[in-house]
Amino acid sequence: MREAPVSLFGADRPAALSAGGLYWQLHQSFILIQIRGGLVIIDQHAAHERILFDRARASLAGRGALSQSLLFPAAITLSPDEFERYESLGGTLESLGFETEPFGPRSLIVRGIPAGVRNWNEGRLLQEILGEGRSGVDGFLRSFACRAAIKAGTRLSPEEMESLADQLFATELPYTCPHGRPTMLRVGLAELERRFARSVSPERT
Repeated sequence: MREAPVSLFGADRPAALSAGGLYWQLHQSFILIQIRGGLVIIDQHAAHERILFDRARASLAGRGALSQSLLFPAAITLSPDEFERYESLGGTLESLGFETEPFGPRSLIVRGIPAGVRNWNEGRLLQEILGEGRSGVDGFLRSFACRAAIKAGTRLSPEEMESLADQLFATELPYTCPHGRPTMLRVGLAELERRFARSVSPERT
């Protein structure tokens, strides 16, 4: 049995998170969310990694993946190692939402990519994933999630920030990325009051 993660918010996490309804982006890298007891800071890249990794594993488990068609199919030439990895992972790529077909000795035609992927970069995303060479399906999924996730320095709208937070908390392990790094931290009002040498309210201790 998988042990449930310890919540940063207690049993009323959804209500606490939505109470303020205020989202800010810091340095286009971190999402700040006002909650009832203070502030939550989300690492947008790590959070999106967790979302994509869990979504990819669900797709491989047969729950289906959405694909978005490219307006213009992309032709990609791979190295010998990348093409060998492509051939060994063909079914996995299809399950994730990649629509590809071989074209020539070491080239591909890509007609579709997983829905929601923003870092396609004219095919460089797929080349980077295939070029990492991590062993096993989980290693490949971690590479995919890391490469496909939104990067630090990407501007997000308030709606995108809220959607990212909602999707993160819908995952099984929202508090860490697939590599084990934290996706968020919580700063309580009591801690802020102590740092500013203010009297700490009893209800915040």
